[in-house]
Parts: sequence; C-alpha cells; structure tokens
Amino acid sequence: MIALMELVAVVLVVWLVIARSGRVRWPVAAALVLLGGAAWLGVRAFPLGTAEINLGGLVLAVALVAAGREVERRTLGPGPRLRVVWPFRVLASLSLLLVCCASSDWIRPEPFFRGSDVVLPLPAGLHATVEPHDAADCGTGVCTAHITVTGRPGQSAADLQAELRAHARTRGWTSDCRPAGWILTKGQECLTVGLTSAGAQITLEGSRD
Repeated sequence: MIALMELVAVVLVVWLVIARSGRVRWPVAAALVLLGGAAWLGVRAFPLGTAEINLGGLVLAVALVAAGREVERRTLGPGPRLRVVWPFRVLASLSLLLVCCASSDWIRPEPFFRGSDVVLPLPAGLHATVEPHDAADCGTGVCTAHITVTGRPGQSAADLQAELRAHARTRGWTSDCRPAGWILTKGQECLTVGLTSAGAQITLEGSRD
C-alpha cells in the first residue's frame, strides 16, 4: 500500500500551491504535518490497523484542504480558476489511485508472515534461531514461519516446551490463535510450540479471512 506519509506530503505540496492566504495556508499546512506524524505513530503503535489508519488519514488530509479552501472562498471570494482546478485534479487522481490499490488488498486479503518479535526475545539462557522463509511457505491461505529453540544445558524437552508456552502467555498469547487486523484486513495469527529432536520449535502462522 502507498505510504500515507507520502500522500500527506503530496497533499501538503498541493495545498501550498493552491492556498491564497498566509493566514490560512500555514495553519492548514501545520495541521497536515501533525496529521502525518500522528498517522506514523499510529501505525507503529497499532500495526494491525495500518489500512484503516492510512485510509482515515487520507480522508482527514483531504478534508483539511477542503476546509482551508472554503475558509479562503468565504474571506477572499472565488480564486482564479486555472490556478485551482489542476491541483485538485491531481489530488483527486492520487486519492483514487490509493483507493484502487488498497481495495485490491481488501477484497482479496493475502496471508502474511507474522514477525518473530511477537515472541522474541526469549528468557535468558534459551537460544532461538529464526528459520528463513519465502513464498513457498505460504499455502491454502496461511503463511508459516518457524523458530528453532534450544534449551539450557540439561533442560528436558518437555520443560522447555512448558517454559516457552508460559513465555508466550506473557507476550499476550492467551490462546493459540488471536485476531490479526481490524476491519479491512481482518484475519488471525497463531502460535504453537512443538518438540523436535534438538529441543523445541515455535510455529507462527498468519492468515486472512
């Protein structure tokens, strides 16, 4: 999906071009910058809601520009037509492009690889190896990643498995699977802990509804 901050930057440039009054130009520009920063923080804090934050941010950015134009129209009267029309056409085209690109993902959401940070780092003394993965590890609507774990010297496989399950609970895994995404990219992520000849293996799965 096109990065929201890039679109907000485009909206900001368009606004600076079409604005006619400094008293309106700079407050709206500052609001757009704050909006971009808030969206960036929102995506970092709530990565599962990236699609909703991006779309909401774009709508707010366009609304800010529209509000600024309305304030200028009421205080300064209609502006020069040639100066105003083409930037709005560019802005509308970019907005339509974003919606079309995003819609393709929302209509047919793809499975995903869940990052190992949902369970790493492990308790002291345990060694984790994140196994490499690629597109071949996605199938039947699910992408799977593995983390091989070796325990402390003398630690039994059963004790290692129990410790990893307890650790997963401290990281928010109260059950094997939990929702992933909000409304537009709804799905689920799963974590299971199995035993191997070398110790244990954590399996992470990501799927979309």
